[in-house]
Amino acid sequence: MDNFERGIGMVEIKNLTRFYGNIPAVKNLSFTVEDGEILGFLGPNGAVRNHDMQIMVKAFELAGYDEETLKSKFGALYQAFQFGAPPHAGMAPGVDRMIMLLRQEENIREVIAFPMSGFARL
Repeated sequence: MDNFERGIGMVEIKNLTRFYGNIPAVKNLSFTVEDGEILGFLGPNGAVRNHDMQIMVKAFELAGYDEETLKSKFGALYQAFQFGAPPHAGMAPGVDRMIMLLRQEENIREVIAFPMSGFARL
């Protein structure tokens, strides 16, 4: 795997960069997790979903869509935002990931009650 190394009792990530469309979601992230440590960002985390029309238009613009394309391809969303969408936020504690790490499992599906296959099938 690129940017990923596994040693005895440690995981190291070097210069990880990932994109969401054309927008960099993570840029040059590096960290090491020693044996017995749990990644802080695998604990409770969440986000406030976009609820501002101007921010939505700018985000789509950064992804390469002009406002007319936004209206034609995502018309229902665009129209809903005209009336004002309420803020929507959520948080997940990441318990499944913590258990995966504590059990030293290679795949999170090993600790999920009803895991899907890699093809999203039960």
